[in-house]
Amino acid sequence: MLHYTETPLNIIGIATSCKVFDANPLIGQSEPVDIYLCDTTSGGGGDPSSITSALSLLTNIIPNPASTFATVYSSFQLTALEAYDLRGNKVLDTKASGTSATIDIADWPSGMYIVIVHTPAGNVAKKLVVN
Repeated sequence: MLHYTETPLNIIGIATSCKVFDANPLIGQSEPVDIYLCDTTSGGGGDPSSITSALSLLTNIIPNPASTFATVYSSFQLTALEAYDLRGNKVLDTKASGTSATIDIADWPSGMYIVIVHTPAGNVAKKLVVN
């Protein structure tokens, strides 16, 4: 799990709030490596997609496609999981903790689902194919 601290930061004249993550446990570097996820939308504009991109890259569902169980893995602490079929019907709504959670999908009809993974760093939508 990545630990983070909240810190104010001034990025090219835009005051923003950043979450600073210690990436050393993730990438195994001996020199300190930090990842900054900053919300620049409150400071007068900017592109918050970098926050979503980093969260998306560090969160996965394995195996995918799956037929009985799928496990959500993240470098961030999980707080909740939701899943929707492509008609928008909610098929899962559960709390989660730790950096992984297993979903029992044995009774789900075959098809594609959108899993919303909730973390302290934000939420990310991941596709899950059930066969």
